[in-house]
Amino acid sequence: MPHAECKVWLESSLHIKRSMGLVRGKTDKIDAERIAKFAFDHQRDAKLVKLSHPTLNRLKDLMKTRIRLQKGLQSQTVAINELTKVDPKAGREIERVSRQAVEGLKKSLVKVEEKMEELVSIDKQLRALYQLVTSVKSVGKVLAIDLIVYTDGFTRM
Repeated sequence: MPHAECKVWLESSLHIKRSMGLVRGKTDKIDAERIAKFAFDHQRDAKLVKLSHPTLNRLKDLMKTRIRLQKGLQSQTVAINELTKVDPKAGREIERVSRQAVEGLKKSLVKVEEKMEELVSIDKQLRALYQLVTSVKSVGKVLAIDLIVYTDGFTRM
């Protein structure tokens, strides 16, 4: 099934609100009418959005997963360390029963980072950006991918 082409225009809600001046009344129906009127009146000024590259979308999902894994790992590690300082025996016990979970989180982090690098290496355009960004001193693999994802391949600020 062929996909339909459509044009996307994103506009700041604050810009729309300020363009109307002081208005009263707020319902979904009234808001929809105001947005439609704004779009009609300002259609000449519309700046269409170029949708993200599919690989960038996959990288975004992996970056979010990486962040969640890091938070989980940090949460578990901090809890163990704090308990160990207060009650060393209980801390060692919690560390022992949590060891498998902590190791699993670490392994998952490695797999996510490997998948991110794999996606970048497959895409010629992203690979060129990645090599350029990592050529900057102190910019590592993860930061480079994060910059590319955050800026949508350096096409957005």
